[in-house]
Amino acid sequence: MAVEKENYEWLRKLAFDHGARLFGVAGIEPLKKYFLLSPAELNGLKFGVSVGVVLSRAVLDGIKNHPT
Repeated sequence: MAVEKENYEWLRKLAFDHGARLFGVAGIEPLKKYFLLSPAELNGLKFGVSVGVVLSRAVLDGIKNHPT
């Protein structure tokens, strides 16, 4: 668990140092069936990382029905 905590802290610091406003990590095992990735791409992945940044109004207006 110590390595996971170190990785979390390292990624969190990196994200905030580069302008992120939000940061989170979570286990993804129960959600893998919903991902648009092949089984080979998902193999070995245990965690998902989310980073939130502020976007301009122009960028937000360009989003129609899914992330771009």
